[in-house]
Amino acid sequence: MNSWNNVQGISFSMRGDVSLIEVDNVYAQAKMTAHGATVLSFCPKDPAGQVGEDLLWVSENASYDGKAAIRGGIPVCWPWFSGYQEEFNAPLEDDVEAPAHGLVRKKAWHIDRIETLENGATLVEFVTQSDEQTRAIWPYEFTLSLQVVIGETLSLTLTTTNRNPLPLIITEALHTYFNLSVTKDITLNGLQGSQEVDTLKANKTRIVDGGLSVSSPIDNVYLTVQSSLLTSVDDQPSLQIDSSNAASCVVWNPGSETVKGFKDIADDHWPQFLCIENGNVWSDRVIIEPETKHRLQIAISKP
Repeated sequence: MNSWNNVQGISFSMRGDVSLIEVDNVYAQAKMTAHGATVLSFCPKDPAGQVGEDLLWVSENASYDGKAAIRGGIPVCWPWFSGYQEEFNAPLEDDVEAPAHGLVRKKAWHIDRIETLENGATLVEFVTQSDEQTRAIWPYEFTLSLQVVIGETLSLTLTTTNRNPLPLIITEALHTYFNLSVTKDITLNGLQGSQEVDTLKANKTRIVDGGLSVSSPIDNVYLTVQSSLLTSVDDQPSLQIDSSNAASCVVWNPGSETVKGFKDIADDHWPQFLCIENGNVWSDRVIIEPETKHRLQIAISKP
């Protein structure tokens, strides 16, 4: 980590057994970690340089033991979003357990580069690749990178490189926990025309014809979505999410009963966040040809 100390606005700290990268530039303050390549905080600054509220939410009970996925921020779900068997229709060996939401949320990624861009934004890039542990569950060769840019927007680019002689099939999502209180009147616009699948109502489907009024609990999958989503709180625009190569969106909050099954979320903290997860899930899965790349991109900002 010492090689990055000369980059302006970069510092390192420890939280439990997890090393944190802290960014402070003209646009924002942010925190992230190579454990799961997880972005944990993004606080935009106003024109006077005052730091605003965090757009992301991390549980007060999140684990920083370097083993569990950190509950909150922007975990990377890859190369499957739901369960391994459901998405790949492939059995596992008796002694193999497929991790929830894929292979990389708990993986130690490598910091590939940290630099200041010409406009004053800060770029941090994490990289991981196939190894003995991943092949034991998912027998494919890959390189995966996450490029994070802290600027006027929080921009993430997840790039998958297929290192196999055959096409690679994946599902994926950037599982963003937003600092949005579900006890308020939240409306999500931009889902119009997509197919909604309500997993809490036996996968009941409909075509969305207006803004989504969020109520908890919620666990909806949206397929073939638009590239721009706008969230309003009490009729005031509060959050803009722009995406590229992301055909799906998942909207989730566990509610007061389901949250009791999460040891890393306090029972009374479920109203504090809303997950809006951009990616390619279920039938929106991605096929990557041999030795080619696929890029999933999102940009988060205050409107």
